[in-house]
Order: sequence, then structure tokens, then C-alpha cells
Amino acid sequence: MHKLREDNRNTPKFFDDCLIKRMEKYNGLNPYDDERFGEMVKYFKGGKFLDLGIGDSPAGLHLIERFSSSEFHGLDFSSELIKYLQKNYPGINYILGNVLNTPYRDNYFDYIIAGELIEHIENPKELLNEVFRILKPNGVFSLSTPDRENVTRIGVIDFTHIWSFEEEDIKNLLEQYGKVETQIFIKEKYPKIIAHCRKYGSN
Repeated sequence: MHKLREDNRNTPKFFDDCLIKRMEKYNGLNPYDDERFGEMVKYFKGGKFLDLGIGDSPAGLHLIERFSSSEFHGLDFSSELIKYLQKNYPGINYILGNVLNTPYRDNYFDYIIAGELIEHIENPKELLNEVFRILKPNGVFSLSTPDRENVTRIGVIDFTHIWSFEEEDIKNLLEQYGKVETQIFIKEKYPKIIAHCRKYGSN
């Protein structure tokens, strides 16, 4: 793990502005990352699903078409974003909240994703502790994050990113919680790390 900056510039106001503008540009949720989200949700077989730090992720909307009897949730700290999503996509339970202190009970979800979130968190272990608190035993957590941002994106590092990760960093962070698999996902210019972790334990 390489720390990119000491100050945390991630604020609800910033994401209110940039995400709403992005959705206005695309006339809805972002189609750019469909392939990446498709890879992240490839092990979902139905059940309770959470998109954490949802941003403008389309993952839940794609899944709901195939798993209509499942339960879909999305959580983010951007109030304007959540209002927009609640109004335009009522099939998913969108709520305003803190990814480090969610309102869900222990062992609730079968599948949780966090796309491009962990690099924004001051203490990534806090995020992972919360994820695995609310994930069922044998449930799957999937994340994505830029690969070696401090190396591959010199001059274009996102000013809201606090951490840069290598694939081995992600494995090391996740292996205490479950069985981990990782891959480098490349689309267009910048590579991403995608990881899946199946939580230890039995139902």
C-alpha cells in the first residue's frame, strides 16, 4: 500500500456535484464500467445483494433483471445521489449512509460489492471489518480499485484517492476474512485490480 496524500478530500458535497453531472451526461447510470461490474458480480446466484459506496454503479440494475426475487440494496453518503437514484430506480433499496458504519445487522448479505471505494477510505481495514460483519458466512465480497495508481497514473492521480494498491496488498488485506482470488482487469488505458473474497465459516 502506498499513501497518496494525508488529507481526505472525499466529501458528500463533492460527490453530489460530480456524480449528478456524470449521470446527466450519460442520461442515467454510468455505462462505461459495465464490463468491470459484470466481472465483480459473476458469482452472484441470488439472495441479498449490496452495492456499497454505490456512486453511479449500474450493477444492481443489471442483476435485478435476472434475479427478480432477490433483494437489492445500495448505500452512499451523497444525499443528492441517493435522492436521484430513489426517484429513478425504485426497484433497488437505496439509502443514505456511512460505509464504515452501516445500518445492517450482522451476517445479512449474501453478496457485497465495493467498486472503486477502498482507495478513498482513510483506514481500509475499517471498511473491510464492516463489510465482513454484515456479510454471511460463505458470502462473497468483491472489490475493484486502480492497480498501482502511483506507478501507472503518474500525473493523473485522482485527487480524492488516499491509497494506491498492488494486487498483493489487496490479497493481504482480504485473506484474514476468507478465500481470495484476484485479477488485473484492463479496459482502455488504466488497469484495475478486481478481487473476490468468500467469507470463512458455514451457515
